[in-house]
Amino acid sequence: MRKKRAILPEAFVIVMLLLLYLPIFVVVAYSFNDTKLFHWAGFTLDWYQKLFRNQTINSLKLAVMSCLLAAVLGTMGAVAMANRKFRGKTALESLSTIPIMIPEIILGMAYLAFFSFLNVPFGMLTLVAAHTTFCVPYIFINVKASLANLDPALGEAAMDLGASRRRVFF
Repeated sequence: MRKKRAILPEAFVIVMLLLLYLPIFVVVAYSFNDTKLFHWAGFTLDWYQKLFRNQTINSLKLAVMSCLLAAVLGTMGAVAMANRKFRGKTALESLSTIPIMIPEIILGMAYLAFFSFLNVPFGMLTLVAAHTTFCVPYIFINVKASLANLDPALGEAAMDLGASRRRVFF
């Protein structure tokens, strides 16, 4: 005799996914809207043309610079932590994930207070520093998890076959 499948768990998952992704789809759809208002006035690419024509666009520059810097720093940190054993390693790993646990608005206010205390002029440098330190833990955690799945003997085998440490790293 076959068991009946429960519909409620599947319906719950579908409703939750709709609630999570529907706002994203609405924002994407309205980015092609011909007006700034919330009624549909027609399809257009004008907003994207204005975005890429704007010479003073700092948001894309900020995103690219902070992501690249965070990728380098997070990867370097994950590789260093994966290959070394030292006292306080777990405490340092836990400390490095704190920016993930703090709400972004609180973290932003803390950076504002910190840079104000140091009398650092606000600009692209402070924005890149703040965004980079916010992004590093995400990259650190993902790269560290990937490295945990690698067999350490792979690097040793590559060096036995003549690869340099640099070559093994890349």
